[in-house]
Amino acid sequence: MVFREKQNAIQRLDRRIGVRRLQFCSLALMAFVPTFGPAAVDQSKWSLYALGGFSVALPSQPDLQTGPNIPAGYRAWSATDGTSPYVFSLTEVKAEDAKAAPDALLAQCVAGILSSGKGLITGERDILFDGWPGVEIRYRQAANLEGRLQAFVVKNHIVNLVVTHPLGSAEPDSATRFFSSVKLPSDVEKGALTQPGPELAKFDLDGSGFSAKVPKGVRSGPIKIGDGPTAVEMHRFATAYLNRVYMGVVIDPPANASKDLDNDTTGKPAQAVNASIASLFGQTVTKTDSKDTSLGKDWTADFELGHALVGHLETYIRNNHTYSLLAIVPASLMQSDEVKGFFESATLPTKA
Repeated sequence: MVFREKQNAIQRLDRRIGVRRLQFCSLALMAFVPTFGPAAVDQSKWSLYALGGFSVALPSQPDLQTGPNIPAGYRAWSATDGTSPYVFSLTEVKAEDAKAAPDALLAQCVAGILSSGKGLITGERDILFDGWPGVEIRYRQAANLEGRLQAFVVKNHIVNLVVTHPLGSAEPDSATRFFSSVKLPSDVEKGALTQPGPELAKFDLDGSGFSAKVPKGVRSGPIKIGDGPTAVEMHRFATAYLNRVYMGVVIDPPANASKDLDNDTTGKPAQAVNASIASLFGQTVTKTDSKDTSLGKDWTADFELGHALVGHLETYIRNNHTYSLLAIVPASLMQSDEVKGFFESATLPTKA
């Protein structure tokens, strides 16, 4: 079922391999900082420290976090400048997990932040670390904290850097120094990437002419829903990158359907499709609209998910079929070039 497949895509945030190890990073961080003091920051005390082969600048001698519940392969060091904590951690990727795509591993870092302390994403961007893939997340947590996380996949390690501060206060001036100071181990070469984010490519569903530009790794196929004259055939393609999901759906009308959908001006058939797709994720449409495009009338709908994830749908009617595009992304990315490019790149089959 498309519901199960796409629900699984959304749950990449919670179910990807090794999530518990990365959740511990944020849990340890929260335990490390019960209070924030007003002490002045002495920039002269910052030094470079060798941690797990990497080097990173910290405001004081870092403490290696210890305890009976620390998973194997996970190491975290924490330091403070008197006002804010700085945490650097390494998670070793197990051999059986190494086949996962880098963005799947980075999704664990996001999951760890969100699932500990009822996290909320306030900003997200793809980044590189010497050619290795990464992500930067700005977030809030229920414990009146906000912070910035940078995570990278470097060979068989996931590298995390985290700075938190009280909700509503400015990020420490030294945060940029911390994030920009990390250096690769001497025996690790630079990665091969030259630009951050997913590799995008045009995907045409079964050569039908219904296509869009999406991250690589697309899955597609038909699904029959119902029986008899009311049965409908749904064809879909779907892909995901990190915590972003992109999906295209074509619905063949049932045998007893009206043959005049192309001339509908009410938007009811298209918005009914939008509502049905939103319901696959257990959500209700919160806003509907329409606009005229080069492809024809575009019926849009929006819905919200947890952790500041939002969904946006655009549905067209052509040749008595509905063609829908769906993006589920952090709210801060809905107006990004990646998302806008997905919708703007859409093509439809030639009119009959």
